[in-house]
Amino acid sequence: MKNTLIILFFFINTYIFANDGAYYTSGNQLIPMYESDISVRKEILSIKKIDGDKVLVNVYYEFYNPKGNKNILVGFEAGYPEGDTDARPKNGHHPNISRFTVKMNDQLLPYKIAYTTDSIYYKNGTIQSLSLEQMQSNDISDFIDGAFGYVYHFNAPFKKGMNIIQHSYIFDMSGSVDWRYDFDYILTAANRWANQQIDDFTLIIDMGEFQDFYITDDFVKGNINWTVNGLAQMTSSNEISFPYQVENRKFSHFYWQTGNLYFHKDNFRPINELTILSLNFLMTNKFFSHENDILPYSYEQEYYISAQDELSLKILRNLPYARRGYIFKSEEIQKYYESMGWYKEDPNYQAEPEYLSEMERKWLGQLKPNTD
Repeated sequence: MKNTLIILFFFINTYIFANDGAYYTSGNQLIPMYESDISVRKEILSIKKIDGDKVLVNVYYEFYNPKGNKNILVGFEAGYPEGDTDARPKNGHHPNISRFTVKMNDQLLPYKIAYTTDSIYYKNGTIQSLSLEQMQSNDISDFIDGAFGYVYHFNAPFKKGMNIIQHSYIFDMSGSVDWRYDFDYILTAANRWANQQIDDFTLIIDMGEFQDFYITDDFVKGNINWTVNGLAQMTSSNEISFPYQVENRKFSHFYWQTGNLYFHKDNFRPINELTILSLNFLMTNKFFSHENDILPYSYEQEYYISAQDELSLKILRNLPYARRGYIFKSEEIQKYYESMGWYKEDPNYQAEPEYLSEMERKWLGQLKPNTD
């Protein structure tokens, strides 16, 4: 057996926020620093929003190794959390990553976790790491200020021919006053394999029901042909100004009711990274006014529970039906919702309260008029 020691990375970007948000980590695919033999024949990347603002990432790879067996040291890098969050480990793990698993050729691979302070952490055949005791210290900032991050590392035995790696993890998406959630996945790592591309690439995104979100579509040359498997609207990304971290990026804006988003490309050579984000809806007044205020499409956003006048209260009560495309008999209510960028008529939809989400039913029960 030929033993080749190569570090393969999940690269992590970390943005620094003030005390109004927290950036946990971002995911990436397996890439080598210096791999000239093994190529990526296929990747299926599945991203699914679960349990509020968590993301489940599943990746299926097919790697082709044309030569003899080789062992490769593999690492998943996750930056230290910053902002309003605790960077110390939970049971030895990154505080915002859970259910980390790697399976290679149908065999689960064991892994270890290192706590690094330098991007050059692999030295003299070993990974340099802080101790768990140091990481649990109340003075952890003395060790990790400006440091590198967590490294989940394992040995990957590549056999000659085709090798299948399945990788998955769950992590908390970032949040701030600007956006409810944010997810980053580093795509350009694919360019560092032997074939400098992914021969057969598929991306599947499921952000859940009634979501208002943006996705970068500048990670490949030319226009992206998204396939919508479900009910959704795609609009221009030029409607609003983005937070500074994502300025000058090209986005598609989705009002998503149900289903998933699909993208496929052969000979995929990414030129940029993938970002998915949802901006915060900020209420401008204590009481909702149909003359001055807008309403959100996403039912996970903050809601008004009081209305300025009777018509405003009626409009509030009909929000769950408007997002499903109900056509209102009241001209005033219909006119208001037609002014919302997310409203789209559905002549086949009939208002059925029993099919609303639990969150929506609870919110409707809290609505009240202005009592001031």
